[in-house]
Amino acid sequence: MLNHEVRDGKITFKGDLENGQQMAITARSLFKRSSNYFAAAMADAAQQRIVEYQNVRRAVAENPERFHIAPIYGPFTVRAASMSEVEIAPNAPAISPKK
Repeated sequence: MLNHEVRDGKITFKGDLENGQQMAITARSLFKRSSNYFAAAMADAAQQRIVEYQNVRRAVAENPERFHIAPIYGPFTVRAASMSEVEIAPNAPAISPKK
């Protein structure tokens, strides 16, 4: 099964299921273009992952209350600016367009 966590009876998948499935489809297509044993094994693994994504997406659609999809990106942590950066900004010269 895809990477997930179970908390309070809800299954949480991290990431975008649709995007993950599309990446697996792309990987399968690329590996099928090669004609060696490694590529064939990787294409089979990608096919198995596609089936997993399809099954999970179907289950989420049928029982949305049992699942949670959590993005794996953001929010991005930003450090506070130091005083030297704050003092420099007002004195920075204007950028003029190149002629």
